[in-house]
Amino acid sequence: MHRLIATFIAFLALLVSTTTANASASLSPLRAQSAWTGAYWNNTDFAGQAVVTRVDGSIDFSWGHGSPDYRINSDHFAARWTRWVSFAQGDYRFSATTENGVRCYFDGNLLINKWYTHGAQTYEANVT
Repeated sequence: MHRLIATFIAFLALLVSTTTANASASLSPLRAQSAWTGAYWNNTDFAGQAVVTRVDGSIDFSWGHGSPDYRINSDHFAARWTRWVSFAQGDYRFSATTENGVRCYFDGNLLINKWYTHGAQTYEANVT
């Protein structure tokens, strides 16, 4: 088994995101994480400290014209989700459906790099 960190970063005007790893994830023996740590900024370049940091059970949001928290702008904000997961050897697909920018890192490697304003689209990356 390999212990890896998966990081999803998105700048959000209006985010519609479904991000999945087609894997059965076991927990890290060092620090069990059954959910994502979500950090949220009131800008799109992650400047300064996150305004909100919270635990998100999954990354599957559709805020429409709203925002993830009353302290976060309803437009032009950024979010970063991280989680330690152990994966058995095999093939995995990561998928993100977003409106506007998204980056997906897996074990420090950039898998998806669509960091620009765009309409709702799905991006996928495969990892062995």
